[in-house]
Amino acid sequence: MGQYLQRRVLVIFPTALAVVTLVFLTLHLAPGDPARIGLGQVATSEDIERAQDQLGLNDPLLVQYVRFLARLARGDMGNSFITHEPVAGLILSRLPVTLQLTFMAMLFSTLVGVSAGIVSAIRRNSAYDYLTLTAAVIGYCTPNFWLALLLILVFSVNLRWLPSLGKQALDPRYVILPTLSLSAPLIAIIARLTRAGMLEVINSDYVRTARAKGLAERAVIARHALRNALIPVVTVLGLQLGSLLGGTVVVETIFSWPGMGWLLFTGISQRDYPVVQGVVLFYSVVFMFVTLAVDLTYSYLDPRVRYEG
Repeated sequence: MGQYLQRRVLVIFPTALAVVTLVFLTLHLAPGDPARIGLGQVATSEDIERAQDQLGLNDPLLVQYVRFLARLARGDMGNSFITHEPVAGLILSRLPVTLQLTFMAMLFSTLVGVSAGIVSAIRRNSAYDYLTLTAAVIGYCTPNFWLALLLILVFSVNLRWLPSLGKQALDPRYVILPTLSLSAPLIAIIARLTRAGMLEVINSDYVRTARAKGLAERAVIARHALRNALIPVVTVLGLQLGSLLGGTVVVETIFSWPGMGWLLFTGISQRDYPVVQGVVLFYSVVFMFVTLAVDLTYSYLDPRVRYEG
């Protein structure tokens, strides 16, 4: 296990380097001038040229890349082209807001999806089962940006029950619509996987043995069947955590939620290279550590799973 963990951690570094290199090349080769965007349309050619020199944009691409890697090796993500603030500080200031939305969506999706999947498996081929499967297909196929707009139209514009834009720390209503928008596809996936996993193990030998010992059906489901049925669900939760972080870009933009997704969107629209590179690097490293945590969780949920060096 120790050698496996060490090998996986070492793989993170070249993978992160490949990600930031790809993002660096994509940003610098894409059309758009950060200096012109930052100064506005009224800027003169001399002003733009001066800004490009200050930002180092007139240097050869290889020189810019080496300078970027040198700063990154020192733990410096650079400063924003627009606000001139350190990128690391911008990420840390927006991270709690995005984590709040992400974990609310993850918690809500897990509770609803696992519960719906368990009941659907226990009541297989019932009206509830068919209704759950139909709702899961609809939820999975519904784009979160379309669902976000629909929720705003219904609950903010027509019913006026919930706010649609922004965030206030003391008002939990602001997080409801963004959470629902992010949760719908994940609820569908978790419900389907939980149902399939429960149907696979619910009639297995060890579950029948537990019933033969006189355990209550609730204890059989919770202690024996559910633990093994949750292994594919854990995989999806880990992978979908990265997807939720990426999905916040669209949802945060629609709801004007001041998190990392909104920061990434504004960075792309303003060609703020350091901000985009820093946020994407952060997302990629988090995703790789989450997948590592998922692999290690396997051995806890299923003692038969072991990782060898």
